[in-house]
Amino acid sequence: MRGALEAIRRLARRPSLIVVTSDFLVPDGWAEALRLLAQRHEVVAARLRDPRESDLPDVGLVTFEDPETGEQLTVNTSSKRLRERFAQAAAAQAERIKTSLTACGVDQVVLGTDEDTLPALAAFLDARRRRRGARWAGRRGPSAA
Repeated sequence: MRGALEAIRRLARRPSLIVVTSDFLVPDGWAEALRLLAQRHEVVAARLRDPRESDLPDVGLVTFEDPETGEQLTVNTSSKRLRERFAQAAAAQAERIKTSLTACGVDQVVLGTDEDTLPALAAFLDARRRRRGARWAGRRGPSAA
């Protein structure tokens, strides 16, 4: 991701609205590139979230495989304690991502993979535009009406 953000920074000559769409479940190193991009451009992080990544269902023994390393792990999802720990770890991970994005100075919206993401993103961008418009209108002072 860092390489893509650095490439956008080099290629986008005029200040622009840039929407970075990702789950942000990538190796560290992207935050600085995102922060630098946000210094010149309006950046929105559209964070994709799959509900299955935070809620482990009770389905018995399951083998998970890391897609990058091929390492496998078999767990018993019937364990309530395991499901609670999984949910806590997922919540902590989501909070770390949110904190990193905030520190980079970007607006963020979470889009679920179980929903139609385009209308949700459009609604977020529209609300963001209205908020920013109201903020700028207040800085201009009283109208000349």
